[in-house]
Amino acid sequence: MDYLKTLSNVIHDVNHVMKSHPKRLLHIQGVASCMEKFSKQHHLNVIKSLIIAYLHDITKKEDDRWHLSHSNPLYLTIFEDYPYYLHALSACHIAKEKYNIEDQSILDALLYHCTGHDDLDIYAKLLIISDVCEPSRKHHDTTLIFNVALKDVEAAYKMAFELKYQMHLKENQKIHPWFKKAKENIEENHVS
Repeated sequence: MDYLKTLSNVIHDVNHVMKSHPKRLLHIQGVASCMEKFSKQHHLNVIKSLIIAYLHDITKKEDDRWHLSHSNPLYLTIFEDYPYYLHALSACHIAKEKYNIEDQSILDALLYHCTGHDDLDIYAKLLIISDVCEPSRKHHDTTLIFNVALKDVEAAYKMAFELKYQMHLKENQKIHPWFKKAKENIEENHVS
């Protein structure tokens, strides 16, 4: 896979798709900025991190029917009662089908960025942290989480995950079982 060419195509498409959704575009760009900083700090592949960041919400503004028709059929029954999370499924599917991404690290980061999961790698954890910390988010002061992430990804992931979970509860969103399971695992300190 040519990561640089893929990133260029993804950025072009995100800018086009989000042209009429400037707040969502600003959010995606903020996530990309955070991912870039964290990736440099932790000596990760910056281009790969940016691909993840730009793809994570590429399908966010589509309706439920669109998500369901652009997702891996294996997951549809698991998510049919949880519409908020559908954009993660379709973003993963689009990454695989449209951009020919086979890197499981990228696909897992996209798929699990709303729910967490037992065995997330550093890229997926940094996406969750970046999704919470990016500067256009005004729901909480996340400066502490951002600064912790520069030194200790695991500690920052736990903080970001808890904040994300509490925000979902506050917004009365139906919590997906994967999200609940990931929270239980974090609380039991079985996540590394």
